[in-house]
Amino acid sequence: QEMYGADVPDGLCYQWAVDYFNDPDAKEDQIEEETFVPRPYIGKTAKSKSGGRARVKTEKKAVPGHPRLQKAEAKKAERLAKKAEKAVSAEVKEEVAAAKPKRGRKSAE
Repeated sequence: QEMYGADVPDGLCYQWAVDYFNDPDAKEDQIEEETFVPRPYIGKTAKSKSGGRARVKTEKKAVPGHPRLQKAEAKKAERLAKKAEKAVSAEVKEEVAAAKPKRGRKSAE
């Protein structure tokens, strides 16, 4: 099994370590600082299209006969019909429950 750097003699590694440890200004530790070059900002400032006036929102009006409008109206009508059907069936159930004789105690009549 061969390891990375196995061909470097131990004595050379040791000598490099000693030299590096004893050198306070080793070139490996030197960091080249980038010189800052100031440049002018070349950007556009944000300007409103309306010249500073407040933008008025316009309402979108539905186009009569448009397919999306027709689908929406059909779904709304379907939902309302289901609600009405549920309400009617609930009333019928209440009437049937009220008409049934109650079990349990017999009336004293």
